[in-house]
Amino acid sequence: MARDPDLGEWRAPGFVFRTAGFFTGVRDVLRNPKKVLEDLGIKSGFSVLDFGCGPGNFTIAAAEIVGKDGEIHALDLHPLALETIEKKAERRGLKNVDTIFSDLETGLGNGSVDAALLYGVLYKTGDKRALIREMRRILKPGGLVSISGYRMSKDRLMGMMKGERFSLRDSKRGILNFTKRR
Repeated sequence: MARDPDLGEWRAPGFVFRTAGFFTGVRDVLRNPKKVLEDLGIKSGFSVLDFGCGPGNFTIAAAEIVGKDGEIHALDLHPLALETIEKKAERRGLKNVDTIFSDLETGLGNGSVDAALLYGVLYKTGDKRALIREMRRILKPGGLVSISGYRMSKDRLMGMMKGERFSLRDSKRGILNFTKRR
């Protein structure tokens, strides 16, 4: 890991990022991101944030599902992640993918997103409550936060989500899905 002098954040060097991306791709062949997203209820016309998007396996699958009337926001603090996603989207002719270089702030409007994906990223976040508050801010009423790879006790995560006025909708294959309460 190397420290980015501009951000003050720890970032994996390119080789490490690409290696991790390879193994994520292998895992996702078995997990099938498109099926996971369809099971969540992601539909045509949705606005989705893939927070900590990495190489974009869920980003691209979501972009294909939401179609030209939807939009996908892919956020990561690693420039290679965003570059990889931009190339994948271009190769597939996807015009509905927006990349965001950030470690927390999305820059998205209040109540502008139908669903937020936090896959393999929550445990890496220093201020987890700030991240959850940002998800609450950008989600539409009844919006969904889908979390996997949280690497903390389920009770602790449930407590944090409840404290920020989220309710557990369901839990499938190690993914916890929360809806935004009013």
